[in-house]
Amino acid sequence: MSVLQGVYEAKEARVTAVGSGIDSAAPLTGVSFWQTGKHFVDTDLVLLLLFCWVGAVPSVRTSRGTSCSTISTHRGEALMAQSQHATSSFHKPLPYLSPGQIKEICEAGENYISEQRSRFLGRGANLSRGQISRLSAFFRSDLLNSIRLFVLEDDRVPNPPFYPTLRAMGFASLPDFALMAAATFRDVIVSYEACSEGVLFHELVHAEQYRQLGVGRFAELYIRGFLSGGGYDGIPLEVNAYSLGARFEDRREAHFSVEAEVSSWIRRRAF
Repeated sequence: MSVLQGVYEAKEARVTAVGSGIDSAAPLTGVSFWQTGKHFVDTDLVLLLLFCWVGAVPSVRTSRGTSCSTISTHRGEALMAQSQHATSSFHKPLPYLSPGQIKEICEAGENYISEQRSRFLGRGANLSRGQISRLSAFFRSDLLNSIRLFVLEDDRVPNPPFYPTLRAMGFASLPDFALMAAATFRDVIVSYEACSEGVLFHELVHAEQYRQLGVGRFAELYIRGFLSGGGYDGIPLEVNAYSLGARFEDRREAHFSVEAEVSSWIRRRAF
């Protein structure tokens, strides 16, 4: 029996035990929930297999707070996104896009954001008084009062129309909106179920980014961040939202200004 085979069978036994209710007290440190929480993703096994296939894997971020844009969903999704990107990026170089092609995709991204915002704006609800009260120590009051929340439930946000073009060019690990817990289109937050406070915080960071950058610049930075080679997990706008979300989750009583943090990233050109 190979080492990998032994590890796989040991891991499989642990997951089977959990699914059947046997030895429920057994440690499951390598297992995370992914997507809707219905599937297990064994991140220890994924990273071990990637190490054996490609020789080395970049370290996984430990500062993740939560899709486009989500608590355990965000953590599992981010780990999977990074693992998928690590596999593809080691096997082949990123496709080259001309400045004109990048500009065209960024403009298409801006149009997509505006279209989705218009689609959901009139159907969204205001933040509750309790949500505004709990989050007012972190966000501007005018931002919180402008936000609209909409729960899709059985519907899904469509992927951007330029995805087929990018896939044809060789970009395989595009963020799938159908798998995201939530997405923010300027001041409209769309989710597939009611947002937890951690998910909401993450999306509100994006809303603050939109407020300071504008839709066009946000779209450009988001797309350029992805095309630069880091995948979803390496987009600076996401890194910023995840890091602030983790800070919020770790110590909710330690108030800080998201506006100031985002402004600092902009001044340092960290996006």
